[in-house]
Amino acid sequence: MTQARTTKTSGDTIQTSIFTNGSNTYIAKAPSFATTNSAMWQIKLIDGSSGNINLIKWASGTLLFNKIQDDYLTYTYF
Repeated sequence: MTQARTTKTSGDTIQTSIFTNGSNTYIAKAPSFATTNSAMWQIKLIDGSSGNINLIKWASGTLLFNKIQDDYLTYTYF
């Protein structure tokens, strides 16, 4: 598991974190004031299994900003 990048600068309204785990890439977004353990994140998975890097899945199947970034590996993605 690798955290590739977290983007957050003063004046930003959204922060983004990108993680890789094997062939999968996870992208988490939240308001700039959110902590990684607050339920304010939107998390998507770019499924790289079988070479299919175009398949995008969402944590718990929702685009809502109600997930916890620290728990990104515990969610079911669809």
